[in-house]
Amino acid sequence: MQFNGGGGTWILQDSMTVTSTMTLTGGTLDTSANNQEILLQGGWVSNGGSFNARKSTVTLNGSNAQIINSAGTVFEVLWDSNAAANGVTFASSFTATLTSASHGWSNGMIIRRLAVALALEVW
Repeated sequence: MQFNGGGGTWILQDSMTVTSTMTLTGGTLDTSANNQEILLQGGWVSNGGSFNARKSTVTLNGSNAQIINSAGTVFEVLWDSNAAANGVTFASSFTATLTSASHGWSNGMIIRRLAVALALEVW
């Protein structure tokens, strides 16, 4: 799925499942005031567009290797539930932030691999 709209904005009206690579090349993808969730089975590429995460969750739930090349994208909550042997590879920097006011959690970042016993939490 590719978002390429110069100055345009796409506002999610419902949650979205992406079975291929999500590519942001222009414009803004906004999860809306309802904080719609994105389930991502492919990769994430950001090379010019922007992502307004608000308080939404992006879940990496592919069954094959997923490459996230987010080029500094800011995620609110990022869950890793990919069970593939190669799992998820982060090819560039990203930010995942949580606020206690928005989620009732401590400030910090959570990346969790749900499919295995490993849970990485950075607070």
